[in-house]
Amino acid sequence: MAYVLVRHGKLLVKMAVSKKLKISDPTLVFVTTTTENWKPILKERKLAEVIALQLNETAEYHNVSVVGYVIVPNHVHLLLSFKNYERLPKFIQSFKSLTSPELEFLLKYYNNFFCLPLSKYSPYIIKN
Repeated sequence: MAYVLVRHGKLLVKMAVSKKLKISDPTLVFVTTTTENWKPILKERKLAEVIALQLNETAEYHNVSVVGYVIVPNHVHLLLSFKNYERLPKFIQSFKSLTSPELEFLLKYYNNFFCLPLSKYSPYIIKN
């Protein structure tokens, strides 16, 4: 994976770009999708990795080229290349429907196991 720097508001963001970039498809599409209520859940590295992996799998399934993407804490920017532009809604639906349940599961997992206050469990840890 190669990277280019892209301006995002006042920030300069590193954007992943495929090294084997072939823009031969007739349509480039810029898509932004947000988290529910703009919550900054994607700052957790594991959750951002789920997004990246699912994006690549969905793109491969739908024969879509991922030109680049940026994952920020509360939204994702995608630059996609389509041979058939009509497939965009189906691609987005697949991507979101496959990603959402996994993110929900991981959020519950992280909240239940990693985000608990240690003081509540300190006596148990000390005794054992």
